[in-house]
Amino acid sequence: MLNYYINPDHIPMIGAQFADFVNSMRMMGGEKLGFNGMCEDKSEASGKYMVKDGIAVIMVKGALVSSLLSGSMRYGAMTYEQLTDKIEHAVQNPSVDKILVRFHSPGGTVTGCAEAAHKIDQLSKQKEIWSHCTMADSAAYWLASSTNRIVVDPSGEVGSIGVIMTHIDFSKMLSEVGIQVTHIFAGAHKADGSPFKEMEESAKERYQADVDFLRGQFVEKVSQYRGLDEKAILETEAKTYKGTMALDAQLCDEIAFYGDVLERMQSLHVQSNSNQSNQNRKDTKMGKENFAENEAPNPEASAPAEHPEAQRPETDNNQPESSNADANASERSRISAILSCEEAKGRESLAQSLALNSDISPEEAKKHLAASPKAAEEQPANPLASAMQDVENPDISNAAEAQKKDENPLVATQRKFSPSTLRTQ
Repeated sequence: MLNYYINPDHIPMIGAQFADFVNSMRMMGGEKLGFNGMCEDKSEASGKYMVKDGIAVIMVKGALVSSLLSGSMRYGAMTYEQLTDKIEHAVQNPSVDKILVRFHSPGGTVTGCAEAAHKIDQLSKQKEIWSHCTMADSAAYWLASSTNRIVVDPSGEVGSIGVIMTHIDFSKMLSEVGIQVTHIFAGAHKADGSPFKEMEESAKERYQADVDFLRGQFVEKVSQYRGLDEKAILETEAKTYKGTMALDAQLCDEIAFYGDVLERMQSLHVQSNSNQSNQNRKDTKMGKENFAENEAPNPEASAPAEHPEAQRPETDNNQPESSNADANASERSRISAILSCEEAKGRESLAQSLALNSDISPEEAKKHLAASPKAAEEQPANPLASAMQDVENPDISNAAEAQKKDENPLVATQRKFSPSTLRTQ
């Protein structure tokens, strides 16, 4: 029996995928569509992916399986090895600056999933990898969580962080048609899970322990990659979350359509080229940003909600994973100290850049901020106005008497300061 990181609600989709594959084989005579190359995207000369303005776009559609499984189980499915091979090729491709993986998958087998996610995590430290998800459930979400950034389509779905194992009991059906199956075995648990007999309670407890263990591995890695609390992940009870609900559950970084994400990445590619920068590492500081509501970071807000970089620090392979919590707290403290310091007032844009796009210390950031002009510095007084303040105002106290005489104060004032009047004073 196999264990699956898969959303059972979408199992009919896998059947349809297999049917499409078989029909394609029939239509093409099995000549052009080989069993080994059935999932290759031939949209680029490499046969791996397509490249748009420096962005490699890799598709993940349908179920995910390991190439170690038998060929019959891989029909119509994408293997973990095919996916990691494509991503590795893109990382090594000098014409590729960033990678966007498009997920539409209900998940897949346990076998091969953890290794694929680990490899993607390592590759994402060499070049920046984003995920755009219309569906990234179970195993697909594990893979997406190992990338630098997760973007969910407004109607997309992610989650299903759990494990499922299915046992089918044919014993009663076989008995009705007069077929009896006899197992001859050595070892008390050798026949556990056989579809030809009812599952004993001891076997059920054993398999339950297996899936609980695998679920623990799943939760631990998502917690590590996303910087989430394991208890909170367990409390999802393998539910799926759509659109903004995924954002509220912190299972993604933003909500956006594929076209908007691709355009955003392409603009970042142009900027990196103009700055002659090739640093697309996992420690790149990027705040959560919704394309619909582009709001400035709030220093008073909690770091996990506004700054995924505080959730997902780059970990040292020589350090135990238990040190992640200390690294998270240190990063949150650094960002908060920069954004809330006195020198940041009037220089909010620069403060955000120093906090989110660098590893600079709060002390160094304060020096840079203090040496920079404020966004709205108070303008110096007008030189003419300043000079006029030093000149004594003319006395026009007799304007009232002139008004009685001329019935116009302006005429009286003009007469008072006329050249002939001034010469006689």
